[in-house]
Formats: sequence, structure tokens, C-alpha cells
Amino acid sequence: MTSSIQILSPIKVMEVSKSVASDNLQPDLLYMDSVLVSTGRNQNDDVFLPSEMWKARSSPILKPVDWEHNTGKEIGEQTSHKSVVADNQIIGVMYNSYIALKDGSVLTEATIASDGFQVPSQFDIINQAVIYKYLFPRTAARIIRDAKAGKLFVSMEAWFNDYDYQVGNKIVARNEETAFLDTHLRAYGGTGKYKDVRVGRVLRNIVFGGIGVVSNPANKESIIQSFTNANTNLEDEKLVSNVIGNLTNDTMEVIEIMASEKTQETAVAQSISVEDYKEVVKKSAKAELELEAKDAELGAVRAQVESLNKTIEDMATAFESGKAALADVLGDSAAKLAKVSAEDYVGALADVIKEKLSAFADLNSKLAEATAKIGELETEKRSLARMTAIADMLAEFISDPAALAAKKEKIAKATQSLSDEDFQVSLADTKELLSLAVDKEKKAKEKEDKMEESEASAEDGVTDETVLDSVRSTASVAAGSESVVSQENSNDGYKSLAAALLQIKKN
Repeated sequence: MTSSIQILSPIKVMEVSKSVASDNLQPDLLYMDSVLVSTGRNQNDDVFLPSEMWKARSSPILKPVDWEHNTGKEIGEQTSHKSVVADNQIIGVMYNSYIALKDGSVLTEATIASDGFQVPSQFDIINQAVIYKYLFPRTAARIIRDAKAGKLFVSMEAWFNDYDYQVGNKIVARNEETAFLDTHLRAYGGTGKYKDVRVGRVLRNIVFGGIGVVSNPANKESIIQSFTNANTNLEDEKLVSNVIGNLTNDTMEVIEIMASEKTQETAVAQSISVEDYKEVVKKSAKAELELEAKDAELGAVRAQVESLNKTIEDMATAFESGKAALADVLGDSAAKLAKVSAEDYVGALADVIKEKLSAFADLNSKLAEATAKIGELETEKRSLARMTAIADMLAEFISDPAALAAKKEKIAKATQSLSDEDFQVSLADTKELLSLAVDKEKKAKEKEDKMEESEASAEDGVTDETVLDSVRSTASVAAGSESVVSQENSNDGYKSLAAALLQIKKN
């Protein structure tokens, strides 16, 4: 795919060139010489190798000169032979190019054809072009004027069908593995760097396709070296071609005098000579330049007036907005101020503001007091709620009212700094601990009561006759087996054994 680029270069007016013989100059052309392109990297990060530039050194010849790269575009469906290209602003053509070294010397064809010649490592391609001065007289005058003022530049246009990369000082071939570098090129929206190393585009198979007159430079070495005219005073020779009929509005009076025919015979018939016609056109051109200057001055004045009007409108809007906001703040005082004269307005407004500030201060003070009261009430309410919760919990375990009140107050104060969530956790934990303590105490009490009951039974004797009978029957068998056990001793043994069994049954 063939791509195109536009390289921007500054114009700088030098001494008048002698590259075109003065006797061959045509009056309707403005001749200019410029540095079309230089070897190396430009400010757009496009790299021009000496070998590629050398092959393309003759390609600029017969290519267009345009204004701001507007070479036009073909209309999609051409409904009329009169409308085939839109937005075309071609104003001239390049007619020659040659090689110049950095020291200013020019390479001749004889030098190039000599044995042992090598392409230099650094050089410029000098471009020679013309502007269609009679077709675009004001544009030609503007190019000279603005170029001298450093406001206009030239911009190279080129076609190419391939490129590689320059990474730092090394040239890297573009292939499937390296194509990712496209995203880092400034030409494709990148930063121009890869891992903090500058990346450029090395153009291959270049064909120079034109040059534009623009206001934004890229190659600072591409200067215009000269302007040349058949008559060096372009402003005195601001003629309008009567063959083409491209007359400005300022020459309409001349057109009316000369009627519809624009030939020398018609001019003579109308008693006006060609020389007189030229003089009228010259004066018209000068008047046009003066008119342009006046228009520029008037435009600046109009811009200032528009700016002032905008400022006044903004101030008026701000004032009305401020009045509405002030009325909202002042309330009843706004009506009072409306009756005050303009001279006393500022002082009266200051007094009203002081009153409002004083009232605001009082309100703020009362608000602070009310906030403090609310805080106290909230604290009391919170304390009461917690004491109630603690009371409900402790009442089950503490029967002494005085001890209960003291314990409630102490715990309530201790828990004031806790959040509601933390207080509830603390309350549950406390209740659980108290429950565990009570359960332990109850179990100890029950054990103690059983022991006391056992001791009382042992002291009072056996009352359970069923158990006693069973013991007696067992004991008689045992007694029968022994010959030396008295009846009295047996009864005492029955009682002790019965008491022990009864205790075991209860347990």
C-alpha cells in the first residue's frame, strides 16, 4: 500500500536567486527556491536516508504547490463536467530540483557522472517552483509578506510504499516480529519512544509528490532561499489577467468602463488605453492592500469590542445573580436597602451585614447550647437505658436493694464509653458469668444439704422398717454361723448397717 506524508518546513527569505535568467522570467509567475528536504530525522520522527533521497531527487519536478496541503479531492459522482474536484487550492508548480551540500555548494551533473563519485552522507534537495501570481495576486503578496515575517513555511509531500524503523541510532527491519513498534511511532499516535529510546520511521521507495505553503514547520533546515519576479516590485505589478478575467471586486469599475469585452481593441474604442488600464489596476491593487490593512485593523478593533461586550454581559449577569442571592440573604432588609440612595448604599449595606452577622452569631451560640443539651439528654437517656438493663439482670442474683443500686450505678458508669453493640456483648457476658456462679453455688449448696441429711439419719437411727427387716434376715443367717455373737451386739450392728444402706439409697 502506498502511503503519503506531509513534511512541514519553515520558509526564510534570502537574497534574490539567479537560477532563472531574467530575460526568461514570465510576469505572471512568482519564482521561489527552497530546501525541499534534508537527510536525517525531522521533527515528525520520519527518517530520510541519503540512498533513498538520492533515488528520489528528480521526482519533485512538475509536482504541485498548494496552500495548506489542500490539493482537493475528486467528487464521488460527477454530475457535471464543471464540478469534478472539490477544495482544490493548488497555486503553483515545481519545475526543477538539484542537490546542494551542507556547505552550500551545488553538485553538477558532471560531478555526479565522474568516476569514483559517491553519494554524500548529508545533503539537501533544492526545489524550484512558481506561484501563479496573476491568478492569485493576493496570495502571492501574502506569501512574500508573511514569509519575511516568519509566519509562513513550506511543507514537503511524499509518497512511499515501505518503511523500516530507527531505534536510537540503529535501523531495524520491519517484519512480523518488529511490527509492534508501529504503536510507538508518532505518525500512528504513539509517543515516539520505546523503553525510553527514540523510535523513528525510515521511509523507503520515496516519490516526492508536492509541496505546501503552511504555517506549521517540521524540518527547520528547509528554508526558502529566494523570491524572483520579472519586476522585483511585486506590489507595483499586482496585475489581473484580462485573458482569464479573474478581476477582484476593486476592479469592477474598470470592467463597467470596458463593458464585456476585455481586449485592447475594446479598450481603445472606449477611449482608454492599455497603459491607462494597467495604471488603474495598479492603483486598485495598492488600494486593495491598504484596504486589507484597514480590514486587519478593523478586525482587531472588532475583536476588542466583542471582548468588551462579552465582559459587560458577564458582569451584568453576575450582578443580577448577586442581587438575587443578596436578596435571599438579607430578607426584609432588602426592601430597606432599596430605598437608600446610590451614594449611601455601600454604607447601609455594611450596616445591614453587621446586623445579620451579629444575629447569626447569636443563633450559632444558641445552636451550640441546644446541641450541648441534646448531648446531655442523650447521655442521660443512654445511661438510664443501661441501668435498666443492668437492673433486670442483677435483680435475679442480688436481693439486697442497696447493694443492687450501688452495683447498677458502678456498672452503668463503667459502660458509658462503650458502643451500644459492645455494651450488649458485655451485658450478655456478665449475665453468663453470673449464671455460672449461681449454678456452681446451687450445686455446692445441694451437696452440703445431702451431707447434713446423712449425718442426721445416722444420729437418729434407722426408721425404714423394710430395710431393717431385710438386714435382720441377712444378719440372722450370719449370726447362726457364729457361736459367740450376743443378741445385744447384733441389734447394734443392724442399726449401723441399715443406716448405711439408707444413705446409699438416697444418694
